[in-house]
Amino acid sequence: MAEQDRKKKFREVQERLAALSRKPEAFNQSVMAERAELASRLCNDAYDLYDRKPGREAEMAVWEQAASLFHQSIREAFPDGFWESLEALSKEDISGLETAIKFLEDDPYFFRSGYIKADILKYVRRVRLSASDAKRLRRVVIAAIKVGDRREFRWYCKLARRVESPAFRNDIEQLLHHDDEGVRRRARWVLAAMDA
Repeated sequence: MAEQDRKKKFREVQERLAALSRKPEAFNQSVMAERAELASRLCNDAYDLYDRKPGREAEMAVWEQAASLFHQSIREAFPDGFWESLEALSKEDISGLETAIKFLEDDPYFFRSGYIKADILKYVRRVRLSASDAKRLRRVVIAAIKVGDRREFRWYCKLARRVESPAFRNDIEQLLHHDDEGVRRRARWVLAAMDA
């Protein structure tokens, strides 16, 4: 990269760092997830500028700030009490269920969120669900079918078996006729899991 281009990129990274450093006043799951994703990209871009080359102390400092912001934004991407709720749910204590279902409904997408969702889906399958909880989780599975391929999708398939109902099965069968082949494929996977 030419020196002039590198300086321009460095200024751009500094501006992005300053903008992302301002934390939103109120917690909003989608805003915080987007902020975490942007911080991840910023950290990568800052590292590319630094590239561990001698004489780039300013770039190193910006990369260190970006890395710190990235870790902070990941922590802040979860609502207050999230980890305590997840811990309770892992012990089959339903006091953490509402937070878990809300997280699945919001479906935030950022670094490591898929791993967290997979854990939540495993825990949710183990606890007693009210009719209302099961209904909400059926909507979560339908949304997961429509959203795209993600690493945690097999856990949505397993959850589908747990919350199965005739109307739910019918809704999934309707997705077999969707315009998007990916949606049709994921609907087939869910139906296969329900029939297993």
